[in-house]
Amino acid sequence: MLSCHDFTARLLALRETQFIGLRAITEPDWAKRRNNPFVKTVLQVSRANGAINWRYARSVNRQRARESKPVDFRSAERAWGNPVALCPLVVHLLDMAHFYLEMKRERVERWYFDIETLKQVAETEVLPYLKRRKPSRQKLDREVTLRDYRLDHIAEITIQGETWKIDPCWWKLMALRSIWQPPAATPEQVPDPTAPQKQRKTPAKKK
Repeated sequence: MLSCHDFTARLLALRETQFIGLRAITEPDWAKRRNNPFVKTVLQVSRANGAINWRYARSVNRQRARESKPVDFRSAERAWGNPVALCPLVVHLLDMAHFYLEMKRERVERWYFDIETLKQVAETEVLPYLKRRKPSRQKLDREVTLRDYRLDHIAEITIQGETWKIDPCWWKLMALRSIWQPPAATPEQVPDPTAPQKQRKTPAKKK
């Protein structure tokens, strides 16, 4: 079990691109808070995988090249935070105690729960109040998804073949799991990018 401080220190030491899987507990991204019955009463559990220590503009331009589009995309600076050099973290400009993990997200699953009862809330009930995606500057058929996760909202992360559990968010996840089990993710649905790849056997040459 890692404290958030130790978790931050480990991420600050990462220098290379890594494929990861994580589980996080966050507040849903509400489109509006007024007249919203779910504000401060519903939390969101996410299971996601993707890559860290990557280059956003480079990834977008690679996808543009695949789609035979101009390779001239440039990323805009965040209004709220600055990236930390040589690692996958972003620090908040107004609250430098909070770090965020920048991730190229490949796949994600989400569930919603009542904060008091911990009972699952149907996505169809929550959906009308969630933010809709804005038109992207990428101009791609298959967009590159960048997401930032605040470190103290991450319960578990699998990286470099190891799974790290982060206190205190891990215990919140365990409280939910005491009454609810997420559906098992099949390799076809959410492949584990941290699992070692099987090597193909080279057929022996005939003498």
